[in-house]
Amino acid sequence: MIELAQFNIIRDVIASENLIDRVGRVGASMQKEVAKAADKSSRITGSRGTGTSIWIDTATDEGANLRAHLAAKGVLVRANGPSGVMIKPALTLEEHQASALASA
Repeated sequence: MIELAQFNIIRDVIASENLIDRVGRVGASMQKEVAKAADKSSRITGSRGTGTSIWIDTATDEGANLRAHLAAKGVLVRANGPSGVMIKPALTLEEHQASALASA
């Protein structure tokens, strides 16, 4: 019964905070900002995402540099292969926070 009660609490928060729509809206904004950054940099070779999960592809030797740079700015990142970076923020991320993340 505890599991069902926990599920109901989580479901209620998702609904009351409109998290599914927020993730779609914030994710689209983040993806647009990352694409703009990629257009300005020869070190970013591509990006893709779903919701607020963003995968950034870099030139072969740039993945570690980008991960270190973003981590130093407070962005939670992880490796996605030797030349990739994955950003997967909390579902509660707001649009103004996403803008700050993209400018990092």
